[in-house]
Amino acid sequence: MEAIIAELEAAGVPRFDIFKETFRSPAAPPSGGARFAVTFARSGQTHEWNNEAGSLLTFAERLGIQLPSGCRVGQCESCAVRVLEGRSSICTARTLKTLACA
Repeated sequence: MEAIIAELEAAGVPRFDIFKETFRSPAAPPSGGARFAVTFARSGQTHEWNNEAGSLLTFAERLGIQLPSGCRVGQCESCAVRVLEGRSSICTARTLKTLACA
């Protein structure tokens, strides 16, 4: 991938016009029917989520809560949201963000 990016840059394509995606297997959802309270900070709404509710993005959409996302049109990581409290299996300590679509 890096070689292709280097070739594009050498051909004069501006770096901000070059996009790449890395696909990984999704994290395994919690098992055992565990339930978690999820608070959507901007709306102030708190709802109970479990793995049967799907991703946080799908869950929020069903509740009428809009989250940033372009995931379905190829804008990967545009659904990244901050984790204000608690943890996520795909949250990094450096960014404190998780992907709502995962």
